[in-house]
Amino acid sequence: MQSDYVEALSYWSQSLEVFRQIEDKAGVANILSNIGSVYFNEGDDARALEYYLQSLQYAEETGDTLRIATALINIGAVYFNKPATHDKALSYYLKALPLSERLKDNDAIGTTTVNLGEIYLAKGDDSSALNYFERSLKAYENSKNIPYSLNSIGKVYEKRGDYTAAIKYHQ
Repeated sequence: MQSDYVEALSYWSQSLEVFRQIEDKAGVANILSNIGSVYFNEGDDARALEYYLQSLQYAEETGDTLRIATALINIGAVYFNKPATHDKALSYYLKALPLSERLKDNDAIGTTTVNLGEIYLAKGDDSSALNYFERSLKAYENSKNIPYSLNSIGKVYEKRGDYTAAIKYHQ
């Protein structure tokens, strides 16, 4: 949280070794995800993806739905960074969404649906984008993240030329 990535990597690498020694695959999956997040935050998408994919493999071996959904969302986030890989992001987000819904994890649902909406908006599919943005709005209800959904809905109306509705949502 303090962006001291060198120290975080040091501790998480030690934790990873311990989890591997005690053969705790769920722990390994979690730490691999954490390490991937460090690289993601540093902008090293290739290394982040490497760790996220390993995390997904361990999570699938244990059948841990939360860890699987988290890994899928994280992998989607890496691919979401570049328009050329939006189709891959779409694929991972669409796999993560039903798992997040099964877990009733509103933050994961909100994040996934708003990102799906962004991809569809970039593809020019305003109707699908609006559908996902509205789903994110419902998931983010009573959350500090609700402005993200509202702003995204405003973008759809702005693109459609309905500036009155766009301003309403942006405000």
